[in-house]
Amino acid sequence: MAETFLKQGVKNVVITLDQRVSFSKTETGNWMKAFKVKVIDTTAAGDAFLGGLAFGLSENKSIREV
Repeated sequence: MAETFLKQGVKNVVITLDQRVSFSKTETGNWMKAFKVKVIDTTAAGDAFLGGLAFGLSENKSIREV
C-alpha cells in the first residue's frame, strides 16, 4: 500500500500496524522501525502518535527527527 501512495506523489507514508510495529517509508525508499516503548494504556495511542507526528512535521522537523 505504501508503494501505491508513493507512486501517486505522496512524499511520506506512515503505517501503524499494532502496539509492536510502526513503519515509515519515504520517497527515497527508507523504512524506519518504531521506537520500542513501555505500554501502559493503549487508549487513543494511534491518535496520540499521529498527533505528535503532525505537530513535529508542522514545526518543520524531518520525519526522522519526530
